Amino acid sequence: MNLTSRDTVQEETYSFIFSKTLLLFIKGCISIGLLIYLFQKIGLHEFFHIFYNIPPRLFLFSGLLYMGCQYLSAYRWQVLLRAHDVFVSVNRLFSFYLVGMFFNNFLPTSIGGDVIKGFDLYRHSGKGKESITTVFLERYTGLVAIIIIGLTALAIGHPYLPDPVITIFMVAIATGFAGGTLIVTNYHMKALCLRISQKFKMGKVDKSILGLYETFRRYRSNKRAFLYAVFLSFCIQLLNILVYILLADSLGINAHWGYFFLFFPIVTVISMLPISFNGLGMREGLFIYLFSKIEIPSAQAFSLSLSWFFIVTCISLLGGLIFMVRKKV
Repeated sequence: MNLTSRDTVQEETYSFIFSKTLLLFIKGCISIGLLIYLFQKIGLHEFFHIFYNIPPRLFLFSGLLYMGCQYLSAYRWQVLLRAHDVFVSVNRLFSFYLVGMFFNNFLPTSIGGDVIKGFDLYRHSGKGKESITTVFLERYTGLVAIIIIGLTALAIGHPYLPDPVITIFMVAIATGFAGGTLIVTNYHMKALCLRISQKFKMGKVDKSILGLYETFRRYRSNKRAFLYAVFLSFCIQLLNILVYILLADSLGINAHWGYFFLFFPIVTVISMLPISFNGLGMREGLFIYLFSKIEIPSAQAFSLSLSWFFIVTCISLLGGLIFMVRKKV
């Protein structure tokens, strides 16, 4: 490599690091700003009073139940891997999951939990393409379950919702997801999108579309594994909703459990948008907005969201411990 090429690579590296750092800083500022605004709106005294009175046993049980969801997610990952003739123990995949959670919570933009999970699997199995494919399909099947649960809850509970914005949220999420799925599963839609991206010289988009199309094509001959993964995703999402219901009960939130089946998908999907630091601040604002429509006080809705975040953070610290111990061994 000559001096000019080396300087160019160095400049591109510095530019990449600067852009990622700037993005992380902006997201952090958005999260902090939203949290400060919400704390001012509800009052710190009221929040701490509610949060302090959570029964420890119920809080601990909620945490154990959420950890069980992650273990079941590791089993789902194993099911998808077996379709590729990649065999890894559930316990090993669970450890990858926890490490991924740690990076997701503490380094969500520069590295990301899914990237770490995929890299851990690649390092263990030597299967690079399969690692990327199954990590993506895990996310995808989870979203399938979340959206179907949300649409079902909307169809049943629509007469009890006073605000049409909630309906618009859920329908827009489902429509966008269905459109994205059509693009990467239908040959003609794929070809059309490729022509558009090539016209505008979007090489990365081309590569993503082709990679996703190939991913779904592989599972056409192994539908049983895919459908079983979707079934497990339903079980996982239902357990996640149960965690919220238990936390809500411990906080004295008097809301019919059916609302959680509609609010959970909306909060989960919108919190994935790369606007704030791991959804922090956005998620809390959404909880306050949605639960205000069924006359739940803002302080209780805010406490519910932060309680869930506290549980996830504590469990993800186990992943950090696994990561440090693994490095020393």
